[in-house]
Amino acid sequence: SKITSLNVGDLFICYNNLLLDLHGLNNITTVSGSVSIRNNSLLNDLSPINNITSLGGDLIIVYNDSLQTVNGIPDVTSIPGNLRVQNLPLLTNLNPLGNITYIGGDLSIGYNPLIDNLDGLENITTLGGSLTVRNNDALQTCIPVNYAASHGWSYKATIEYNLGTCQ
Repeated sequence: SKITSLNVGDLFICYNNLLLDLHGLNNITTVSGSVSIRNNSLLNDLSPINNITSLGGDLIIVYNDSLQTVNGIPDVTSIPGNLRVQNLPLLTNLNPLGNITYIGGDLSIGYNPLIDNLDGLENITTLGGSLTVRNNDALQTCIPVNYAASHGWSYKATIEYNLGTCQ
């Protein structure tokens, strides 16, 4: 693909029940709006979009039943809008989010039954909206969230229905 930027809006990859990967999108480096990857039941690879270094809106990855990792998410440090990582039944960690330092909107991590820690969120220094961490059945500790709270994040937090001390 010769497309390198989407300057007029969003990149929505939604409701493609036979889509396995995102090959063909690997030259995109800029999205002026949001990136939303949702309801793609067979999608198992995000790596072709990891060349996106500039994002103008939200990053939403939800309801992708076969996605085991968010390796390959856009390689951004700043998300002007919201970050949502939800309803990913095979996802085991958030480590690929480790480059993100700024979220202008809300951060929501929920309904990911295999995530057992929040490693990957510890570099976020600014959260402009609310924080929701809920219904992650294996999540035992919220250490990066607690660290961030003690280092100046100003947000409304909802942390509930997780395992262990992350309540």
